[in-house]
Parts: sequence; C-alpha cells; structure tokens
Amino acid sequence: MDYKIRELQLGEILDHAIYLFRDEFKLIAIVLLFMLIPFYMVLTLAAAILSPPIDFSIFLGGAPPAMYTEPSYFLISMAQNLGNLVLTVVVIPITQAALIYAMALRYQGRAVTVKASVKHALRKAPSVILASFVFVVAVGIGTACCCVVPGLLISLFWYLYMPLLVLEPGGFGADLVNAFTRSPRLMRGSLMKAFVLSLILYLIGLAVGSAVAPAFLFTKSLLPRILAGILGSVAYPLVKAFGTIVTTVFYFSERSRVEHLDLQLRLRDMMAVSEPAEAAL
Repeated sequence: MDYKIRELQLGEILDHAIYLFRDEFKLIAIVLLFMLIPFYMVLTLAAAILSPPIDFSIFLGGAPPAMYTEPSYFLISMAQNLGNLVLTVVVIPITQAALIYAMALRYQGRAVTVKASVKHALRKAPSVILASFVFVVAVGIGTACCCVVPGLLISLFWYLYMPLLVLEPGGFGADLVNAFTRSPRLMRGSLMKAFVLSLILYLIGLAVGSAVAPAFLFTKSLLPRILAGILGSVAYPLVKAFGTIVTTVFYFSERSRVEHLDLQLRLRDMMAVSEPAEAAL
C-alpha cells in the first residue's frame, strides 16, 4: 500500500496501522521472534511450571495453601517480579524501538532490514530504557496517588515520547528532553483521539487475555498451562507490536497536524526530483 503522510482521523490511523501490520508482517514477526517472544516464553513457562494456580478459597476466607507460605514460593515470586520488571522497562521498549524505526521507514516507502532496525534500537537502548522507566514511574505515581486521572493525563500527554525518542536525532540526554517536552506540544488538541486509541488497544489486549488467562491461571493440570503460556507468548507480543504501529502512524499524523511534516516531506521529494533534472540540462 502507498501511504501518504498527512493528518489522519481516528479511523484512518487504525486503517493505516492494520495495512502496515499486514504488509510488513514478516518483518514484524522476525523482530518479535528475535527480541521479545523468547523472553515472554521463558517467563510464562517458568510461571506455568513453578507457580501454583490461583486458589479461590483465599478470597472466600479460607486459609492459604501451605505452598504460599514457604520461603521457596517467596523467592520464586521475587524472581518473577524481577523478570516482569526487566520485560517492562528493558525488553519491550527496545523491541518497540526496533519496530518503530522499521515501520517508520516502511511507512515512508523506504527499504529497511531487521538488522538495521535492531542495530538502531540497541544504539538508542540507554535512552529508551531510562525513558521507559521514567514513564512507568510517573504514570504509576499519578495513578496511585490521585485517583487515576493524573496518571491517565501523563500517559496521554507523553503518548508520543517513544517515536520522538527513536526517530529524531540527539545524543543521550538531549533526546530524552526532546521526547518529553515535545510530546505534550504535539498532543494538544488530540488527547481524546489518543484516549480512544488507547482504549481500543486495551480492549484488544483484554480480549486476548480473556482467551488465554483462564487456562493459565486457574487450571491445575500442567499441560494446559504450558500450552496457554506458549499461546500467550505469541499473542501478547503481536498485540504489543500492533499498538506500536498505531503509535508510529499517530506520530506522523500529529507532526503533520502541528508541524506540517507532510508539506516538508513533499518539498524534500520535489527538490530530490528536480536536482537530477537540472544536472541533465
């Protein structure tokens, strides 16, 4: 599909994201298989094998199973929490950086390889990890302290911090300042659009979780828990990848709306075409 970078309406953002996800699925799948799915699978399979299923008797006032009070269970829980933290602030953000870089180039009709995408993501890794940590902490504090609303507003105003960080030039420190200061400026006037996009992505993730989680959390048999873990290890990264593509398309739309990026790109293309023609005269 030939994508034209311009300001997009809500439905158009989703359309472009769906087409980009479909057209570049092979590239997306390779990035996920290389960077995210193995880590997801290790965590989910470890949880399936080592953690007991949820016992509803606890919620009904019953005594917790003896396993919950053993020191080994505490150590397993600590290891799982540490793994989830690394997943949240390291593995997922770096994978998102690789996908944002790749999808941004493909969205502009330019060639890109998995190697180049991963290399760019690793080069940006210190900034990406620190920015993700700041984002998670800020949203968490805003959500916990003041009845959700401040955390929601922070997440909306900083909706574009990751594409700004990945796609725009700047060394460590300068790129962080640029991402967290320019994102609110770009988002003014589009908070509702970002909220609806976030809600749609949340509902997609909820649907996937509702299909996978019951077998993983409540089944006592090991085999169904392992199969559910494997399915979730593939499904959740795909949902996360689609959300990353939506954010990337939204970034180009907002830059076109606020900074007239679409006009800048057309002027650049016109100048690139005119230069060879002038050289031939």
